[in-house]
Amino acid sequence: MMLLPYSDTELSDFISTILSGEVGKFRIIVEVFQNPVFNFVYRIIGDREEAKDIAQETFLKVYKSLGQYDHAYKFSSWLFRIATTVSISYLRKKKPIFLPFDEGLHYDMVSPRGSPEEVCENHETSSQIQEAMLLLPSKYRLVLVLKYINEFSCQEIAKTLDTNVKNVETSLYRGRKMLAASLTQNFRNKRYKR
Repeated sequence: MMLLPYSDTELSDFISTILSGEVGKFRIIVEVFQNPVFNFVYRIIGDREEAKDIAQETFLKVYKSLGQYDHAYKFSSWLFRIATTVSISYLRKKKPIFLPFDEGLHYDMVSPRGSPEEVCENHETSSQIQEAMLLLPSKYRLVLVLKYINEFSCQEIAKTLDTNVKNVETSLYRGRKMLAASLTQNFRNKRYKR
C-alpha cells in the first residue's frame, strides 16, 4: 500500500482550498504524488523521458479536472485513473519503447542480505521479471502494475480503468499466466545455453 504523508480527508481539504483560489497548494499534491506517478507511468511505458512528460501531463490534467473530483472516492485512485488514461493515450499514439528498468527502479523483491551469489541471483531474477513485464501487452502490464506495484485492490483497479472487477480478475489471471510462460521460456533458454 502506498504510504502518504496526508490522509484522504487532508487531501480533500487541500483540494477544496485549491478550488477556492489558493492554487499554490497544488504544489503539495504534486510533491506527494510526483514519484509514485512517475514510477507508475515508467513501469507502463518503459522510457524515462517519455514517463517524465506523461507524469507532467497527468498533473496538468489533474489540476484542470480538480473540480470534477468526487470526494467520496480516494484521491489517489482518481489521480492514477488519469495517469492510466494519459499513458494509454500515449501507447495508442506511439508504440512503446521497451528499455530495461534503471537500477533505481528495481522491484523490491530482494533483500541485500545473503551471500554475493544469492544477491547476484536475486538481482538477475528481478531483471528478468522486469524485462518480461515490459514485453506483456499493455492491458495486462497495466493491471499487474496496479495490483502488485501500486497495491491497488481489484475494486480500485476496476474504478481506475473504468471496467468491472471480473474483467480485472481475468486480466490479472491472463497477465500472470503470460508472465509465468515468458519467465519459464527464459529459464529454459538459459538452461540449454549452459
